[in-house]
Order: sequence, then C-alpha cells, then structure tokens
Amino acid sequence: MSSVKAEIDVPVTLLPYINHGEYKTQQTALLLYPYILNGDISNGKAAELLGMSKTELLDMFGEMGIPYYNQTCEELESDIEVLRELRNRK
Repeated sequence: MSSVKAEIDVPVTLLPYINHGEYKTQQTALLLYPYILNGDISNGKAAELLGMSKTELLDMFGEMGIPYYNQTCEELESDIEVLRELRNRK
C-alpha cells in the first residue's frame, strides 16, 4: 500500500507516546474512525486500508474501548421491541 506523510500539530507532551511501532496501526485506525462514524467509509474498507480483516479491526477497536455500534439506549430498546414483535408474528 502506498502512503503519504501528513503533518499534524500535537502537544510536545504527547511525543513520548506517538509513533511507537506497535501502536502505528492503532494510530492510523483512530485517524479513520471519524470517517467511519460519519458513514464516509465502512469498517470493512477501513480494515482493508489497514491490511487486516474487519473482525481484527473491530477487535482492535474493542480493545481500545471504541464501540462497534454507536446506538443510544433508546435506539437499542426500540430495536429490541421490533425484534420481539417480529418473533411474535411467527
């Protein structure tokens, strides 16, 4: 995969934590995350760009404390209610 260098401003106090080899993939994933949330890019496409499977990406986000599903409690409750209604139709 080809890449380009991008320059960003970060506080000097963060420098000890940035660009350690083992975190490079996580840092790139975090750069992609806002685009995933906005729907500009899918988790699958982000995983492809990072050279990993979608499951590996979701696992990595989970380990970082980033949820796969971005739902409110009300949305989740509504989805559960729809599922109950569909089950009762059988």
